[in-house]
Amino acid sequence: MKVAVMAENNFHWVENLRVIAIFSIILLHFSGPILYLYGHVPEHIWITGNIIDSCTRFAVPVFVMISGALLLPKNEEIGYYLSRRLKRILLPFLFWSVIYIALVIYKKSRLMPLSAADLADNVFNLLKNGSAEHLWYVYMLIGLYLVIPVLRRWIQHCPQKEIRFFLICWFITIAVEQPLLTGLKTAVSLSSFAGFIGYLVLGYYLSVNPVFSSQKAKTLSWLMIVSGIVITISGTHYLTYTDGRFNGYFYGYLKPNTLLVASGVFVMAKNMLHCGTTLMVRFISRYSFGIYLAHILIMRALDKLHINYNLLHPAVGIPLAAGLCLTLTAAVVFVVNKAPYGKYISG
Repeated sequence: MKVAVMAENNFHWVENLRVIAIFSIILLHFSGPILYLYGHVPEHIWITGNIIDSCTRFAVPVFVMISGALLLPKNEEIGYYLSRRLKRILLPFLFWSVIYIALVIYKKSRLMPLSAADLADNVFNLLKNGSAEHLWYVYMLIGLYLVIPVLRRWIQHCPQKEIRFFLICWFITIAVEQPLLTGLKTAVSLSSFAGFIGYLVLGYYLSVNPVFSSQKAKTLSWLMIVSGIVITISGTHYLTYTDGRFNGYFYGYLKPNTLLVASGVFVMAKNMLHCGTTLMVRFISRYSFGIYLAHILIMRALDKLHINYNLLHPAVGIPLAAGLCLTLTAAVVFVVNKAPYGKYISG
């Protein structure tokens, strides 16, 4: 397969898509707390939270798809790749992790004194498992980045039908995990095709295949987005109502409905977001990883000031709070970036 590398003048859609994705993640995190209050808040409040959360579940898969679209076509010596790519992830990750760890240790030390052994044990466990709830993404991303040098050698030299075969096998691993289809599972292991690696390959495939630049693809992308969101909203509402408590089954990133929305958003962006970008959009896109790492700090600070989903009605309060969080986090990342050696740790 002839490798298609994204032209510089076609990069605007990726920048715009990154900004949409990072803002969607912040929206998702602001709406999340409402969902666990099912039965304790008015129904229209809970429904609003469900709608916003359901509409933004595409964001994490889309970030992985962007990585696939940008990194899999490249030809880099493995030593250069590991030193450059992993360094760009690990240094910011360690910097922001230290801040989150310090906050956890500070809170624990206020409750009871910590010995040196306790301190070391806490630091080790927080680094091993994640010092904040959103950092699971980084651990997953590191694993994907380790496999990219191997994956790109295959994907750059194989025909598209082999990529389609991989994606079909990946989709089967997703499908057979759904309750209605678990009876079809056999002893055959498809674990080699499972997980977020499929989003890497899908992002590459959708970005280089000209079929997904047609008018039909544009129309199909909207149908995928709408149908996937409707399934997520209605499915979550039904399961939660049935269980009498929040059930987030349809929120899973490896669910067919989330795959539908993420694929639709990606194709839509590729075809419709080629407009020029502003300096702010370029900055947020360039430092979206740092913003992702740091935004929980800002979100927690805003929550102490009661700037959260309760600011106004959630339909208004969540976007306002998320917009403020994005702005302040971008400002913090900018300041860190301008500090000595800050460009290595800001993200």
